[in-house]
Amino acid sequence: MPRAYPSDVLTFDSEDGRQSITICSRLQGNDVDFAEGAAWQNVGLAILPDWIIHSKPALEQVLPDYVLAPIPIRIVFPEAKIFPRRLRALIDFLISRVGSM
Repeated sequence: MPRAYPSDVLTFDSEDGRQSITICSRLQGNDVDFAEGAAWQNVGLAILPDWIIHSKPALEQVLPDYVLAPIPIRIVFPEAKIFPRRLRALIDFLISRVGSM
């Protein structure tokens, strides 16, 4: 599985423009559940989607004025000439939610 941030350099946008910082981490993972669990265990900072941070009041957002580059997501499903309505509804829902973040 590809990592969202494949290096030890994070690039983000702020009111001062685009900046990069080098991070040194002893623990890395490529799974949101893993990162959230590590944050709950007070292991350190985690890069998490906004919707997770906003849905868990005990998690504290740090550096709110710094925005990391968006991570592309993909919806994978079998090829078909006709989509089931519930699949079309799911795709439309995800586009509406993710597109506004």
